[in-house]
Order: sequence, then C-alpha cells, then structure tokens
Amino acid sequence: MTLTREGMLQPWVRLRENEVGEKDRLQKMPPFTSLNAVGEIKPGASQLATVQSADGKQAPALLAQRFGKGRSAAIPIGDMWRWSMRRDDQDRDDPAQAWRQLTHWLVNEVPRRIETQVKSSNDPSAPVTIVTTVRDESYLPLDNASVELLIQPLSGKPFKIKAEPDDRLAGQYTATYWSRDPDGYRVTASVMAADGSVVGEANSGWSAQSNAAEFRELQLNRKLLQQIAKQTGGEVIDDGDLDAFVTDLPNRKVPVMETWVYPVWHRPWVMFLAMLCLCSEWGLRRLRGLA
Repeated sequence: MTLTREGMLQPWVRLRENEVGEKDRLQKMPPFTSLNAVGEIKPGASQLATVQSADGKQAPALLAQRFGKGRSAAIPIGDMWRWSMRRDDQDRDDPAQAWRQLTHWLVNEVPRRIETQVKSSNDPSAPVTIVTTVRDESYLPLDNASVELLIQPLSGKPFKIKAEPDDRLAGQYTATYWSRDPDGYRVTASVMAADGSVVGEANSGWSAQSNAAEFRELQLNRKLLQQIAKQTGGEVIDDGDLDAFVTDLPNRKVPVMETWVYPVWHRPWVMFLAMLCLCSEWGLRRLRGLA
C-alpha cells in the first residue's frame, strides 16, 4: 500500500509523525490477496491510498468524499484483517488506531439534532439573528416544535424569548435580539417536540461592543465618504490633490449661513396687513349701516 500526495496531507490517514516514518510503516505492512474491483473515481472523490498488483497495475485502496452533510469512505481491500492478524504483539496497534481515526473523521462533522448559531450584522445598531435548526430522530427537519431561548448576559440577569418558525426553511426557527449594552452573551436553545417530549439543547454566544465598531474596518471607505460629500455639497480629495486644493481654496466661494432672529411685528408688511384688515372691517360696517 502507498499513500498518495493527498493522502499524505490528511492527518487522519497518517499514523506516524513524518513522511519517512510513514513510508517505513507502509513497507512493513503484510501483502493483501483480495481486492474488490471498482470503477472510475467519482467527481469530488479523493484517492488517498493505492495498492499495486503483481503485474504492476495500481488500484485504489482508500477513497473518501463528502456525501450530503456528512462524509463517506471506501476501502476496496477485501482482507484488511491480515494487517492485524500478522502484527507482532510488541508492535504498535496500528490497525486499531487507523480504524479509530477513520471512524472519528467520518462522524466528526455530522450535524447535530439541534444546532444554534448567531448571525450578526456589520451595522452595530442592527439586531442579531439567532437561528436554531431542529431535526428529528431520522435527521429530517422537525416542524411544529417549541424553541425557547435563554439569553444570559455575562453581567446581567438571564431572560427568555421565543423563536418563531422560518417560513422559508423547514425545521428552522429564528429570533432577533438587540444587544442594548456592550457585553458578552450566551444563548441556550431548549427544544420540545409537538407531543411535549424534550428534543434537546444547544448553546451558542456572541459579543456586542458598539463603541468599537468604528475600528472594525481600518481601510478607507471611499464609497461612504463620497456619499456624505454628495449629500453635503463637499468633495473627496485624494492625497496627491491636497496641494492643489489648498492653492485653489482662497478662490472658492464658501457658503456662509447666518441665522437672523427678529420680531414679526417689526416688519412693514405685517403692519400694512393689520391696517388693511381694520380698514376692510370698517368699510364692511359702513356698507351695511352698522357703523
């Protein structure tokens, strides 16, 4: 058996600390006599190990690929038991370690029945979205569940909120929360099925620090600066144009805004309007014989 370059880079395939020790281990493995014939490697699959027959032909010995949200692996060798049966009692138990590493790799990223994640926005004033994904015993989306979120601030009292079902995705429940104070927050999602049985819990957390939002991006936000300049009648000046801007500044018209405060009764048109109203009233009275 020989590890391919990709197989040598996978830590769960190797059993020694370096390449020299790994090649020495492979040379000491017993020869195998049975190999299941397989077709071409599927797209997306990785060939991690190969074996060579007596006539010099190479065939896959270890294949791995992703399958849905999990992983799958295939070992076409039919008599892997020879590796363990012909091992000296004083040698390391490499077969057991290899099976442990393979099994751990297969189930390492299997999704849990309950998963909770917090989606935060770049806007510090926007709320965070707490998304809880619930699956049944067959790992299918579980609807009609009751999801209760226990939010625990690090320096405050805990409180509970309800998560509502997502209309777009089955088995997904969402809730929004505004982080009022800069602090760390821990959330625990408790899920109950429609029949009242407890499905389980999942934990997550996030930190809120609105006063440090301006330091999140240290590069120049030119788009925002241009928008501010357009709305306020200004302009964005590059570093190379500073000298020209300073030279041209005395020749520019600077808008000056002054605020004047005065009594409205001191305006001539107000006095004229008041006299016109009095004269009109007197004229109407004379016209109708009331004066």
